[in-house]
Amino acid sequence: MSVTGKSVKDIMNKDPLSVEKSAPLKEVITVMAEKNIGAVIVTDGGTPAGIFSERDLLKKVVAQDKDPAGCVVSDAATHRLTGIKSSSSIETCAREMYRLNLRHFPVSEDGKIVGMVSIRDVLGALINP
Repeated sequence: MSVTGKSVKDIMNKDPLSVEKSAPLKEVITVMAEKNIGAVIVTDGGTPAGIFSERDLLKKVVAQDKDPAGCVVSDAATHRLTGIKSSSSIETCAREMYRLNLRHFPVSEDGKIVGMVSIRDVLGALINP
């Protein structure tokens, strides 16, 4: 039994933002800032192909002195997509995010992405069960 009695499905964002891999990076960053979100799913023809996060922006764009206006999102995305099942406990999610050093996890059901969970979502569930 989990400490919170909740699963990832209970705390996930059920409508995560996704962008096509050819989307202009500057536009993606602008939308992320406007919506106050830290990561988006990157797709290839509608199929999940990676994730682009604030950390990617910092490490792959800012630290490398690249101009976001001259890049597409796939230039800076993480192409290894790691996720968690919606039925997983909050504690399992927290352990996996810590183990993998991730702040955002795509959430899947039956092999399809159905949401996104952030470390903030997990922390909120653990301190406010």
